[in-house]
Amino acid sequence: MGINIDINSCNGCGYPESETPCNMACPGDLISMETNGKAVIDCNADCWDCCACIKICPQQAIELVLP
Repeated sequence: MGINIDINSCNGCGYPESETPCNMACPGDLISMETNGKAVIDCNADCWDCCACIKICPQQAIELVLP
Protein backbone atom coordinates (compact mmCIF):
# COMPACT_ATOMS: atom_id res chain seq x y z
CA MET A 1 0.00 0.00 0.00
CA GLY A 2 0.97 3.62 -0.04
CA ILE A 3 -0.43 7.12 0.10
CA ASN A 4 -1.74 9.51 -2.50
CA ILE A 5 -1.62 13.27 -1.94
CA ASP A 6 -4.29 15.24 -3.80
CA ILE A 7 -2.44 18.32 -5.01
CA ASN A 8 -5.75 20.10 -5.62
CA SER A 9 -6.73 19.74 -1.95
CA CYS A 10 -3.28 20.29 -0.43
CA ASN A 11 -2.75 23.92 0.57
CA GLY A 12 0.75 23.51 2.02
CA CYS A 13 -0.35 24.34 5.59
CA GLY A 14 1.71 27.52 5.81
CA TYR A 15 4.84 26.26 4.06
CA PRO A 16 7.55 27.69 3.84
CA GLU A 17 7.01 29.75 7.01
CA SER A 18 6.38 26.62 9.07
CA GLU A 19 6.91 22.89 8.82
CA THR A 20 3.80 21.05 7.66
CA PRO A 21 1.81 18.67 9.89
CA CYS A 22 2.14 15.77 7.44
CA ASN A 23 5.92 16.19 7.25
CA MET A 24 6.24 16.31 11.03
CA ALA A 25 3.94 13.28 11.48
CA CYS A 26 5.72 10.95 9.03
CA PRO A 27 8.03 8.65 11.03
CA GLY A 28 9.97 7.78 7.88
CA ASP A 29 10.49 11.45 6.94
CA LEU A 30 9.08 10.65 3.49
CA ILE A 31 6.94 13.74 2.87
CA SER A 32 8.54 16.89 1.53
CA MET A 33 7.31 20.06 -0.09
CA GLU A 34 7.61 20.96 -3.75
CA THR A 35 8.48 24.47 -4.90
CA ASN A 36 4.78 25.08 -5.59
CA GLY A 37 4.03 24.59 -1.87
CA LYS A 38 2.35 21.20 -2.26
CA ALA A 39 3.23 18.07 -0.29
CA VAL A 40 4.74 15.11 -2.11
CA ILE A 41 5.82 11.65 -0.94
CA ASP A 42 9.45 10.98 -1.79
CA CYS A 43 9.20 7.19 -2.19
CA ASN A 44 5.88 5.41 -1.79
CA ALA A 45 7.66 2.03 -1.58
CA ASP A 46 9.27 3.15 1.69
CA CYS A 47 5.93 4.16 3.26
CA TRP A 48 5.21 2.27 6.50
CA ASP A 49 1.42 2.55 6.02
CA CYS A 50 1.09 3.98 9.53
CA CYS A 51 -1.48 6.56 8.32
CA ALA A 52 -0.09 9.28 10.62
CA CYS A 53 -0.07 11.79 7.75
CA ILE A 54 -3.64 10.89 6.80
CA LYS A 55 -4.90 11.40 10.34
CA ILE A 56 -3.19 14.77 10.81
CA CYS A 57 -3.90 16.41 7.44
CA PRO A 58 -6.37 19.27 8.11
CA GLN A 59 -7.32 19.44 4.41
CA GLN A 60 -7.98 15.68 4.12
CA ALA A 61 -5.71 15.74 1.06
CA ILE A 62 -4.00 12.41 1.80
CA GLU A 63 -5.48 8.96 1.30
CA LEU A 64 -4.28 5.38 1.59
CA VAL A 65 -4.30 3.54 -1.73
CA LEU A 66 -3.81 -0.03 -2.83
CA PRO A 67 -1.02 -0.70 -5.34
